[in-house]
Amino acid sequence: MRILIVSYRPAPGEFDTVVGLLHAQLRRGRALGVTYAQPPLLARSAAGELTYVASFGDGHDVDRCWEDAEFQDLDARLAAVAEMIPARALHEASASYMDLEGVEPPPRSAGLASSEGRDSTVELLS
Repeated sequence: MRILIVSYRPAPGEFDTVVGLLHAQLRRGRALGVTYAQPPLLARSAAGELTYVASFGDGHDVDRCWEDAEFQDLDARLAAVAEMIPARALHEASASYMDLEGVEPPPRSAGLASSEGRDSTVELLS
């Protein structure tokens, strides 16, 4: 199993777009046949940063995502609306444990193009 933890600081007014893009990345990974050991988690810090935690079946699943052109496009779109930050930059990271608020999947109108094939049966958080 491989665990990926990444934190983002959304640009002002782009929170829902960032959540939507992370959800689209999850859907793309599943379309590629990536196996997740458990459903990914998405949480918000008190200052509004997002932390995404995904557990992949193995390292090949991680590579399969990063080698895919559509996944790379989603990642580029994400980089345009959010800064990737070290987890230690979160205020909560200075404590003995991080207490973050869970984030629900985005509304269907989260600013993503309809060509991304939204699938209402896929949940970011289960």
